[in-house]
Amino acid sequence: SGMVCGSSGQSPSGFQCCSKFEVIEGMASCILHEKISVPGATLLRQSPFLMTHDSTTSYKGGHLTKANFVKTASASLVGQLACGARAFDIRVIVLNNNFDDIRFHHFNTKSNGKRGAGWVSRDQSVANIVPEMVSWSRTHPDELVLLSVSHCYITSAKQAKYNTPIRDLDCRDSRLVDAFTKLGVRAETSCNKLNSLTLDQARQAAEM
Repeated sequence: SGMVCGSSGQSPSGFQCCSKFEVIEGMASCILHEKISVPGATLLRQSPFLMTHDSTTSYKGGHLTKANFVKTASASLVGQLACGARAFDIRVIVLNNNFDDIRFHHFNTKSNGKRGAGWVSRDQSVANIVPEMVSWSRTHPDELVLLSVSHCYITSAKQAKYNTPIRDLDCRDSRLVDAFTKLGVRAETSCNKLNSLTLDQARQAAEM
């Protein structure tokens, strides 16, 4: 019980207080009293979703500071779900040309005309993080969660360090898609279909 106050992008003043909240991973998160109702016939691409940018950089060490420019969030992906996010910006890199070892990353480098890796997650991978999101979704069957997978890379290196050589990877590559679907995620790679999909159709397609 009580009240928490803090900075908020949802308030015109940039500051918000609330009496209904829960502590998620050490942070007090306000609980919204109302849900936005969107007709099911609305196109998915026109439906409002709370989305986090560079969602997986929450796994980078350190605090949210100007110097730590890579990190854009503090909560894990499940923590972000608990805070109300329903769409995620997921950027992946395949290590050792092995689609069983897919990590998360942020930005890439250029040196002498060659491209290299920037930050790459050390312990977190698609194989051990996505199942947590799938589990959350199964316990919240009325919620539609979207994973926007982009900025896909691959490297022959077993461990990716800063400036490790990388190559572009088509995010629609069947091996990459399979890495997600075998964990219970439903996938759609056709832009034409995504552009015409309604919210109800997306919910049906995402059912587990």
